[in-house]
Amino acid sequence: MMRLLRFLTGVVLMPLCVAVTLALLDVLRRIPSSGSLLSPETAWLLTGYFLWLGLWFFMPRPVRAYVIAHEYGHHIQDLMGTMDRHGPMGSYGPQRGADSDSVRTELQADALAALGRGAEAIPVYRQLLALDPKSVNGHIGLGRVLLGTDAVEAEQEFLAVLALAPDTAVAANNLGIARDLQGHHPEAQAAYRRALGLAPSMQAASVNLALSLSMSGHAAEAVPLLRPLAEGPNSDAKMRQNLAAALAMSGQRASAARLLSRDLAAPDVQAALDRFDALAKE
Repeated sequence: MMRLLRFLTGVVLMPLCVAVTLALLDVLRRIPSSGSLLSPETAWLLTGYFLWLGLWFFMPRPVRAYVIAHEYGHHIQDLMGTMDRHGPMGSYGPQRGADSDSVRTELQADALAALGRGAEAIPVYRQLLALDPKSVNGHIGLGRVLLGTDAVEAEQEFLAVLALAPDTAVAANNLGIARDLQGHHPEAQAAYRRALGLAPSMQAASVNLALSLSMSGHAAEAVPLLRPLAEGPNSDAKMRQNLAAALAMSGQRASAARLLSRDLAAPDVQAALDRFDALAKE
């Protein structure tokens, strides 16, 4: 009786064994001609396969039964042609092509942007958004690259992010930058305040708000925002120069000079003060 039961179990599990064998052969076929097992196409698949194979021998029998039933169900789905209909969270079979393409495209665009190749990154980000119009990272990435060439279009990208995800503080901060570049300082300040409302500790938004206030004739309001940052334990020369700019533009030229002298030589201090004066007159 036991032999018959084992035989029937083997017959039932035969399709699963065949499916696993074919999957492994498919993985091995993906290995490039160089013979390297560490290519992106194979490393994770092989690691996962052998990890499951090793864990199998430590699983209690009820868990083994569940795994067999689960994988057998996936094999039946594959035979019926329904495996690919499931989204990324619905199974660990292959994802839909658009999802896979969007991930690869986003990585390519981010890499180009990080290398400073913004002109090349722009069409790749547009390709990503064609694949996935709701990609928050795609809109943010494209907007950041466009800040250097087209602040108006960059603004639209950050607005698109906030329409999709209103709580995205990074998008609100970048929206402020795009508006400042267009000379729309009150609207920019509203965006920075929104970013700080979402993320009160966002230092970049505090600095940007202070600089925007300074450029729009409200430098006195910028000083209290910058002073804690410039006088804190983590302050640096750039932060102190931002505070000095606000002090100079608010009429506190002597205080600005003393602060600048901590990091600059006397001729450079005078040049910086002249630059701040010019900004105040714009």
